[in-house]
Amino acid sequence: SGIRVHYTPTLRPHDVGVLQLGDPRVRLLGRSLPRGWSKQRFGCTGLTAGFDDDHVTVFLQALHVHGTGERIEQQIVRDGKVVRSDAVEVFDFSQSGAVNPLSTGRGYELRKGDDVIIDCYYRVPEGGPA
Repeated sequence: SGIRVHYTPTLRPHDVGVLQLGDPRVRLLGRSLPRGWSKQRFGCTGLTAGFDDDHVTVFLQALHVHGTGERIEQQIVRDGKVVRSDAVEVFDFSQSGAVNPLSTGRGYELRKGDDVIIDCYYRVPEGGPA
């Protein structure tokens, strides 16, 4: 195991970064999950207002949910209208680290002013951990 680092003093023509949305600290915003099915919504509004550029190009995305999570939906909302929607219909935490939707294709633009809404669906069995 290990890593290999390549260094160049020449800047690349594009910057690349990681944008983590939803519930990155896995705290459910201080809520606990009820038994049975539930949906938790994570709205990332105003997030893109801080972009330096008018847009960023998303060239890879990974939808991921923990433990009892079974479905994920993500919507990009622009000017009050859904302009993009991605979903993982069936998620099995024991089988998947993350799912990269094929719909990402060659990438898409996330523009300044866009909102991102992420819905996570959980199923906590009766007698199981909440």
